[in-house]
Amino acid sequence: MHTNRNTTGSTSREGRIERVSYYTGSTARVGTSTAEIRLREGVSRAHRVGVAIGLVVLALVCGGLMLAVYWAFVRTYSGQVVDVSAWRGAFLGRPMVSMLLSWLKDIFPILFGIIIVGAIITVLVVTLRRRRIELLLAAAVLVGGSLGTTELLKHVVLPRPDFGIDGMTFNSLPSGHTTAAASIAVAVVLVVPPVLRVAAALVGGLFAVLIGIGTLAVGWHRPSDVIAGYIVVAGWTALVTAFSQLRQPVVRDRGKAVRCRNGIPTNVLAWMLLVAAFVAGGIAVIMLGETHLRADPLNSQDSLLMAYGGGVAGSASAAAATFALALALAPVAGRSPTLED
Repeated sequence: MHTNRNTTGSTSREGRIERVSYYTGSTARVGTSTAEIRLREGVSRAHRVGVAIGLVVLALVCGGLMLAVYWAFVRTYSGQVVDVSAWRGAFLGRPMVSMLLSWLKDIFPILFGIIIVGAIITVLVVTLRRRRIELLLAAAVLVGGSLGTTELLKHVVLPRPDFGIDGMTFNSLPSGHTTAAASIAVAVVLVVPPVLRVAAALVGGLFAVLIGIGTLAVGWHRPSDVIAGYIVVAGWTALVTAFSQLRQPVVRDRGKAVRCRNGIPTNVLAWMLLVAAFVAGGIAVIMLGETHLRADPLNSQDSLLMAYGGGVAGSASAAAATFALALALAPVAGRSPTLED
């Protein structure tokens, strides 16, 4: 039997001899013309290019959103007032939890380092065990690109004007701790087998949220820093997935949502996280907006607590949206070059 050099013969479940394209994963019965097969492959390649372009646009949107956060909360006087109010709000009530916060400050770097190293080892083991070097490279680019972007923006590109609010002229946006935690957690979501994605997203998302909010609680960062860190990771997730879409073959879509061991489909969790992001984002807008409208929020305890609550809600919203995106894009980034994953 003569077959095209880019195809191979296989037997379907119904016993028919099929021709399977290595490039597209599409199948055709023997007798299908070479022109038809090439047409299918061309349509598939065009689809992949279209998806990749859409993901690049999404990455650019994330970049614009991050710059919007920077402009609103760093480059304007009113934005700095709200941001600093949230930062000061974290200090309220510290006498009651001073021992806990003191312990947290001491243990936080150690615990953070242990979890990050564990996540990196997980990525290495999973990708090597699955023989997916391209996923390992994608994860490395995601983490390295996110951290590099954060450090470049924070220390070189984005200045912080001094409006005489807190006396701090050095820029701390985006948060490096938040970027590291979120990028590593998203990398795990992208590389694990489909059956483990939901569990990885839940555990990794919780870890990233706790790290982000933890930096607020100990006074290391303002809410805008944390939110910007999540957005940087979301942008790099879209960018890495775009290149994965172009480089990897497309396989047959089975048309079923992948479920984890507890039966929750990944797309359902992604939608749940997206809804949570909108709800938390709405709460953040209301609370931070109320802080902005008050006459002297920096000297009002209620205003400081209001701003802090809004900052926590905004951080949680950005984290939920980031992991919803990771779950949505994981099937694209983690697609197997073989017909069965």
